[in-house]
Amino acid sequence: MNHNTESTQDINRLAAVVKDNTGIYERYLRKHNLPLPSHSAEETLQLPSTIIIPHNVIEARDRAINASQELSLLLGGPARSIISGTSEQFLAVCLHFICRHKIALRIPLDYEVSADELAIQCGLDKQDIVRTLRCARAWHVFTEPKEGYFAHTATSRHLREHVRLHAWITNATEEVWPSISHLVDAMGRWPGSEDAAQTAWSLAHGSDESVFTNWNRHPEKAADFITAMSYWNTAPGFEARHLLDQFDFNQLPDQATFVDLGGSLGYVCKEVTQAFPHIKTIAQDLPATIEGVPKDIIPAEIRDRVQFMAHDFFRPQPVVGAAVYHFRAVLHDWSDAVCVQILQNLVPAMVSGARVLVQDTCVPEFGEVSMAEERRIRSLDITMKAFANAKERTAEDWRGLFSAADHRFGDVSVRLPSGGQKLALISALWKS
Repeated sequence: MNHNTESTQDINRLAAVVKDNTGIYERYLRKHNLPLPSHSAEETLQLPSTIIIPHNVIEARDRAINASQELSLLLGGPARSIISGTSEQFLAVCLHFICRHKIALRIPLDYEVSADELAIQCGLDKQDIVRTLRCARAWHVFTEPKEGYFAHTATSRHLREHVRLHAWITNATEEVWPSISHLVDAMGRWPGSEDAAQTAWSLAHGSDESVFTNWNRHPEKAADFITAMSYWNTAPGFEARHLLDQFDFNQLPDQATFVDLGGSLGYVCKEVTQAFPHIKTIAQDLPATIEGVPKDIIPAEIRDRVQFMAHDFFRPQPVVGAAVYHFRAVLHDWSDAVCVQILQNLVPAMVSGARVLVQDTCVPEFGEVSMAEERRIRSLDITMKAFANAKERTAEDWRGLFSAADHRFGDVSVRLPSGGQKLALISALWKS
């Protein structure tokens, strides 16, 4: 078979994958009278969540998305693929502008607003607004029903009505994006550094401290980050409920204690306590976070079994004898040396049979996941490098951390994501 025939088969196969799997997804939506995907702001804000759509249908949708991306790369050819990758920065600029000036919030859902009015509200130049929103329009963020007047699309409406998403985009454009743009310089200045203060973030913000030290000194930044992460906590595949499928809590004795380090607003503790009434839970985080926890964040019926505790995991663990110490998307924020220190701070509190559970990314071997998922994971790894000289880890990396922390961490297992999950579960059993 010649090369041209193989190439034709590749693009035809991908086109068939898109067609077949889009059909599966569309038929399910129609059968259950659910809204079809649309850019119109008049449609339901978001396609139905994976919670109510069977996993096999979600997988079909994802196969269609992945195949369409690969088909686009093949049809575009090498040069166009490279150039199109750099164009995403312009969408980031537009989103930065939109979120900083709260444009989505200034445009009502039921009618368009003139650029003149937006300019007055924002204290900006009219033409700057027009040019930026027209650029965003190319990605279906806002529409221009008549010249100089802007209205919502489904995407911009989502920004307007989802505070957590707005916070996520703000954090991405104010903190992450500037850091990424300085990564090459940081790698050249501090080759191989694991120092959290020698980072692209440090260069981008003219700081000699780590991002987390900086945020601790600026409570408003920490609060914005917590709000942004609350969006991530509810994103498909990242929901706290997935831990209940990954670990058998029924094996824990009555009144066992579950400690969630870096537990933020108690998302994981709430899920565990609701599902397993025999377990007591403690969400630990820094004082500023704990002080800001809304009083009604935990349902009244389980509030007496969920405790919020101020604790810095760089200090020895104060809760001795818990059955489980849990980290969810925490250790990927730190270098290997720092992670070893964090794990060692658990040692004085550990009793025989206790477990450390880590929900985090586990980097797969190349080819084990789709290219779209590969891009997501590798992009996240680069983000962690830019932010804190941290990293995403392979299964062997995770085992190595526990081995380096203490030889009594045994039976280290890695359960890879399945059934729509995005985070792996790494488990270590303490053997005194």
